Amino acid sequence: MTYVWWAIGFVAFFGCERVDKQAHVPAAVVFAYNGQEIFVGNEDVEPDPNHQYQGALKNLQAAFVNASPAKDLPAGSVGMLISYADKPTVQLPMQPIANLTPAAFGTQLTYRGRVGNALVDAVELGVDKLSEVSADRRILVVFSDGTDTDMATASDRLHAMKPQLEREHINAYLVMYGTDGPTPAAPGFYDRAVTVNSIDGIAFELGAIWGNAPHR
Repeated sequence: MTYVWWAIGFVAFFGCERVDKQAHVPAAVVFAYNGQEIFVGNEDVEPDPNHQYQGALKNLQAAFVNASPAKDLPAGSVGMLISYADKPTVQLPMQPIANLTPAAFGTQLTYRGRVGNALVDAVELGVDKLSEVSADRRILVVFSDGTDTDMATASDRLHAMKPQLEREHINAYLVMYGTDGPTPAAPGFYDRAVTVNSIDGIAFELGAIWGNAPHR
């Protein structure tokens, strides 16, 4: 019995120590998100009420205030933003995590007129960028509805990248915005895939990612 309690204490102590160390390990983050106008929203820039959409951008920015990677990740962390519509666009190049702020996303005007849904292209770019960075924790977050313009090939393309994720020790997360959205492409590609529909929901998931993504 004494041995059992000693073993439990040993695991608990060193388990906590490992989690504590993890919280102090710098990370590299790529945040890839759907940047087409209909997803981001356009009620501030579209004069016709019949063509206005209250999209995800404002809620995403508010969530970044409550679950800021600059506050939750340790000093030395870096991050970048990739938006995508018909193709991926580097919204913010890889730089100190302190610059990954709500303002870095721009405004609805930034995404005016963008159409398309090249999720897989954005993921490929994000994985390549993370592979170039020396970091013990590499985190890819995809914020979208989880679909791609070419759903016929999207799942196969994502699964083909899985070995690279494992080789480069990249943890991938899908945060789907909406309520009754379509089935995402290859949900098994991600370490975790969840659906959110509020500022609090986004912030909760992002906070969990910043705090819990393992280092290897």
